[in-house]
Parts: sequence; C-alpha cells; structure tokens
Amino acid sequence: MRSALVSVGIFAITGWVFAQDKMEFEVASVKPAAPQAGARVLIGRQGGPGTPDPTRITYTNTALKQFILVAYNLKPYQITGPDWLDTERFDIVAKVPAGATKEQANVMMQNLLVDRFKLSFHTVTKELPLYELVVGKNGHKLKPPVKDTSAAAPSPDSGPGRGGPPPLGKDGFPVIPPGGRGMMMMSMGGPLKIAANLQSMTDLADMLANQVGTPVVDKTG
Repeated sequence: MRSALVSVGIFAITGWVFAQDKMEFEVASVKPAAPQAGARVLIGRQGGPGTPDPTRITYTNTALKQFILVAYNLKPYQITGPDWLDTERFDIVAKVPAGATKEQANVMMQNLLVDRFKLSFHTVTKELPLYELVVGKNGHKLKPPVKDTSAAAPSPDSGPGRGGPPPLGKDGFPVIPPGGRGMMMMSMGGPLKIAANLQSMTDLADMLANQVGTPVVDKTG
C-alpha cells in the first residue's frame, strides 16, 4: 500500500444550495426505494448516454451517496457526511434530452440533487492509503468480448432501463443481457458478487475501491 493526497467533499443536506448551469432532465421521478424482500438485495443503474438506451436512466434501490458519486464523478472515499447518506435509498427514473453527453447528464444529476435534496458541500484535502491492482505472476485469464454489441437498439420492453431489474441466473445473481454494457453488484446475505459486461480494468479497480474505501489504481496495463 502507498498513500496519496485526495480531495474530500464534506456533504450535507441543507437549505443552502450549489449548482452548475441550469441543465436539467426533461422529467425525473424520485421515490424512496421499497424494502427488498429476503436476503437478496439488488442495487443497480441502467441506461443513459453511452448505453443502448441513452435517453433514460434508471436507478434501483440506490443510496443517496451513490447519486453524489455519479453527479460529481467522485469515489466513496472522497465523501464524508452523515451516516444516512449510505442508508437512505431511492429509485430514480430520469429522461435525458436526446444528444446529451454523459458529462451533461452528470450536471443534470447535480441540479436534481440541489432541487430535490438541497445539497451543499465544501472540500478539504487529506492523505489516504491506496492499493495497486496488478497482474498475478501467472498472468491473467480474462478474455475480450467476441463482439461488442452495446450499440444494438433495445426492444421497447426489454432494453436497459426499460424492463426493470435484470434477469437472474441459476445461481440467483443478476445477468446482464447480451450486448448490455454495465456493472452491477448484488448480495444474498453473504459475499458480494459483481456482474459486468464490456468493462475495463479501470472500471473494476473503481468498483474495488468502492468496497475497500480507499483508492485502487489500475496497474494491469
């Protein structure tokens, strides 16, 4: 482990607001997430710019902290705030204007957080330990996708963000439909499992950083 200086945001929900230019979703539904039955807990995001369903973003059972991470392109270790940022969960469905970029959609999320939750923050800098993700001595056993079909048009009822939660495999964990691009995490009362399609090693490093609570740098090449 090494260390690095990291800017950390101190977040709160107050009456004071901070926002970029008023760039908004065409429409957005924000609802408290319904309790999930049994030990299986599904958390996910589907759709948005860069996916087969670019004009619709769907978040399922997502902590308020995760929306802040996406909106401001931060990592979990860069946020300090009240405990309920990790426990208060919401379902959000948002319609993105046609032609909007991922960066513009993030600004729309920033403004949604300001409008609906009255978000405010300030930043400080502190030193944190970090991990490096490297290839093992026997090499990796990963295979590239045979065909990138992520640009395929989704059907009206089954594409990302259209058909609700993804289907489950025989082991009870989610399966991303063929051609779908994304990464999801799920727990069934035990170890967490990650399902991913068409993702980079940097994406994996970011997911691991979310779990260990400190930076993980992709050194796999």
